[in-house]
Amino acid sequence: MKSRVCFCRQWLFPILMLFSVQCFSLPDQSWHLVGKARFSFLWFKVYDARLLTPDGHYIDGQRPVRFEINYHLPVTSQQLVQLTHKEWGKQNLFHPAQAGWLEDLMFIWPEIQSGDTLVLEINAAGHSVFFYNGMALGTMENTDFGSHFLAIWLSEKSSNLLQRQQLLGY
Repeated sequence: MKSRVCFCRQWLFPILMLFSVQCFSLPDQSWHLVGKARFSFLWFKVYDARLLTPDGHYIDGQRPVRFEINYHLPVTSQQLVQLTHKEWGKQNLFHPAQAGWLEDLMFIWPEIQSGDTLVLEINAAGHSVFFYNGMALGTMENTDFGSHFLAIWLSEKSSNLLQRQQLLGY
């Protein structure tokens, strides 16, 4: 299994992306900042996050929306998927497609280095598109995925309510 994932990440996926980036990319969109926050652990900066919308205001469920994370520390795709699953569990967020989403994320997300940016854009139709340092990575067609993913930071059940308030511009 690991060799298949390695092959896909190193060879197949980049080749497919050359031919499919255009179908993943959203049309030119003017984004305005809703809010931003920094997540730190002890004295280490882990990441900076920004929430953006076309008008700079966010209402729960609003689409389109853009969420950016700029990492200050390296993190593996496996760690990202595990943390996503853990946060969903803390919020009691469960979905019949969740196991499949986590599997897809293992394939889509790269290994993150300090200075890398991971972006989620949810278009007006509710489809979620991930970008890595400006390059389209893949899409999640299930319209429930985006809400579940953003809930990690924006839900009233978020494990970091101060960060939630900052992202929402309070």
